[in-house]
Amino acid sequence: MSIPLHECIYPSGGLRLKDAQEIMFSTFDRNQVRFFNLIIAWPGYDPVEYPIDIGTNEAPITRVGLARQIAYHFFGFATACHNGIFTQRSDFQWKIGGQDGYSFHQMHLSTFWNIEDTSWSASIRVLENV
Repeated sequence: MSIPLHECIYPSGGLRLKDAQEIMFSTFDRNQVRFFNLIIAWPGYDPVEYPIDIGTNEAPITRVGLARQIAYHFFGFATACHNGIFTQRSDFQWKIGGQDGYSFHQMHLSTFWNIEDTSWSASIRVLENV
């Protein structure tokens, strides 16, 4: 199951986000680590890193807060691709932006996983007909 990224930007986190107020990364000491890196490695584009603020020990990030930050960063990435700031070098079937590329509204968040240390990535599904 996945949730449309554009729904994650809503204050409620979207109607399909399960356990929206669940505390994320409960085992981390936020006095030592306050940010993770979201790595966006879209096919054909150079990888890009964005910071994810995981909150403080007193106000840790929730599932809805994490989904919102991921969505905002993918929105920024899609906008940069559309505006030609990020250019595609290969895998042209995965183009973002323009009349023949995918749009942010076609992107759905499936999972979020740890790559290494404080580097994380999101699995995004792209739906053809949205």
